Amino acid sequence: MIYNGPLPKCKYTATETPTIICTAETIGAVKSHRILQILLDSGSRKTLIKHSALPRGTTKQKKLNTTKTLKTLAGNVAATEVVTLRDIILPEFDKNGRVDEQKALVFDSPCRYDIIFGTDFLSIIKININYETGLMEWYVCILPLRDPFTIDKEYYQDMEDAMHVQIKEELPGEDWLDNYATDILDAKYSKTVVNDVVKQQSHLSASQKKTFWNC
Repeated sequence: MIYNGPLPKCKYTATETPTIICTAETIGAVKSHRILQILLDSGSRKTLIKHSALPRGTTKQKKLNTTKTLKTLAGNVAATEVVTLRDIILPEFDKNGRVDEQKALVFDSPCRYDIIFGTDFLSIIKININYETGLMEWYVCILPLRDPFTIDKEYYQDMEDAMHVQIKEELPGEDWLDNYATDILDAKYSKTVVNDVVKQQSHLSASQKKTFWNC
């Protein structure tokens, strides 16, 4: 759910964390049809993805020269590979906005989250996590922190099933998550002749029009 207006201060508790969902068109150059559980972690320098969240057949991981160990809100994780996520959507914030790409270190240790977005992601797209108010802010879109233990696997499975049904049957109209994402088409513009436009500006003097013609 997206909140677009001012909200009262939320009472933050220790169990509430900045967790959301996301999708990615491809992970490691392979199409992904999963709903991914996300932790927004301003304490982690890098973005990480759990190995089990990689689509089957992913072969575009790049081996790191050395193992990297990072501290996160979910604990310490060790990464040995890096992969690229493309066309990332955070539908709870903005169903139409897309992040072109993000590199993520691949880890293979127990974790309830599929992806941990670190400051390399958060600082670029300008997501602000405010623990004082208990809110996550992305420009005018605001979400409350939530208790991750209240979101079980069945919840994600239901969303995935709905998304898969729509993809398979190409359902028109509303999609699996309230008009989840609509294509943003390139604007089309007709060619404009500057001199013709200047001639139509009756409020300009002859000398002023001449200035534009000489530009």
